This record gives sequence, C-alpha cells and structure tokens, in this order.
Amino acid sequence: MCYATISYCFNYANIGFSYATKEPAGGKGSPRMGGICGYLTTAQPLTMDNCANFGSVYNGFVNSTRTNVGNLIGYGQASTGIIKNCLCAGDCLTEGPARADGVRAGIIVGCQAKSATYGTETEPIYILKGIKVTYAYTAGAVTTVIDEDNYESKLEGQPTDGNVFHAALVSTVEEGMAKL
Repeated sequence: MCYATISYCFNYANIGFSYATKEPAGGKGSPRMGGICGYLTTAQPLTMDNCANFGSVYNGFVNSTRTNVGNLIGYGQASTGIIKNCLCAGDCLTEGPARADGVRAGIIVGCQAKSATYGTETEPIYILKGIKVTYAYTAGAVTTVIDEDNYESKLEGQPTDGNVFHAALVSTVEEGMAKL
C-alpha cells in the first residue's frame, strides 16, 4: 500500500503470484500488483517521482472477479497527486475469469478508480518500447507488444473518465534512465 511520497525507488525483480482456488466470501477478491505500488489507498495525494520498474508484473488470481496489474501502480482507489518522471520497463500479465472486462493490465496502472494525472508535459512517464501487456482469461489471451501505434491505448487497464496521461516512448533502458 502506498501513502505519501515515493522517490527514487527501483524494482528489478519479477513480481507476481498464482492463486486458483475459490475467491473470498462475498466474491470481492481483487488482487493488486504493481512494480512500485500494489494498492494506492489514501485520502492524501501520492507523490511519486523518479521511480522505475524493470521487472515483469504478473497476477494470476484465476477465480477472482477482477485483477489489476501495472508497472507503477496496480490499483489506485484514491485520486493521485503528482506522479511524474518515472520509467515503465517491465511486462504486465494478468489472468482472470471468463469476464474479460475484469482483467485489468496497463503499462502504468492496472485500474485507477478516481480521476488521476500521470506525468506532466515536461516530466512524462517514460515507457520502454517492446514491453508486453497481456490479458489472459478463460476465453483466451491477448498480448500487445508496445510501440508507437498502440501505447496510448494500453496506459491503463481500466479506463476511467478524467484520467490524464503524459507519456513518452523510449527505445532503450539506458535512454529512459538518462531522462530520470
């Protein structure tokens, strides 16, 4: 869980788990996996800057109603403060039930429940070209290799009205790190 300020955090490890048993009572299971923050839940706006995720983020909660996976944040319950000048360089994979709408994987955030702003015009969120976003569910799997033509549509796994993204592609990790 993230609360206030996160600066200069780097994740190099692959993060993930598989859990294929019955979901919790009430059917409210919703695992959140993020390279830097799994679950943003606070009334205080979060400040995140100069962070980078290099590891793959995987959520395999097969019987859940939904899963949320993102390079920076898995699930944002509250609106964000300042999230800028970060690098997303890991693959994101989420698995879920037959309902494709509940399977949420995004380059930056899996699901942002309230309107938020990611990046600024002068300090965007940098995205490594060639990373993969995969949605896998009972009916099949869809993998998108990120490039100039599709990255804007994959920034968030669950579109929310009012979200604003300032993002830019980089060709190499070295290029992305030089910008932080």
